[in-house]
Amino acid sequence: MDIDITTIVLSILALSTFIIPILYSEVFRKRGAKQFEKQFIELGEQKGMDLTRHDAWRKSYAIGLDEGKNKLFYFRKNSSSDETLTLDLSKATRAKVSRAEKNIKTATGKTTYVSRVDLIISENGDSQKLEFFRGDDGKTLMDEISLAEKWSRTINNRN
Repeated sequence: MDIDITTIVLSILALSTFIIPILYSEVFRKRGAKQFEKQFIELGEQKGMDLTRHDAWRKSYAIGLDEGKNKLFYFRKNSSSDETLTLDLSKATRAKVSRAEKNIKTATGKTTYVSRVDLIISENGDSQKLEFFRGDDGKTLMDEISLAEKWSRTINNRN
């Protein structure tokens, strides 16, 4: 059995032209997500919070809980400005998930898609709406609904 070195080298080069960009993209994405999460934790520390539980997604949203102080910290980064919100959960009465859906006519009928996911926290007659997803610019929903439901349960169980 003869081994053709040229074929092996060309095969390795051909495979690497597909694999290297994918690996680079994945490493770059993870690095950006870690930097965003670090920024969020540091921002919470600046506000005097120790975020014992937190989640960050899409390099734009983050939510965390300081269990010792029973406070929730929310961060949303967008192109124009950053939004932060701190809520005292001892004053919160209820948390629920809100979804907005849109119907689109297609050639085969009608398609419904989720255009927005929010976590609504009620406190003393007021409510705060924390955006978890907005389907602008062709974004598709990932796991934002389950994440919002997780935080709704977390908040409701603390009361």
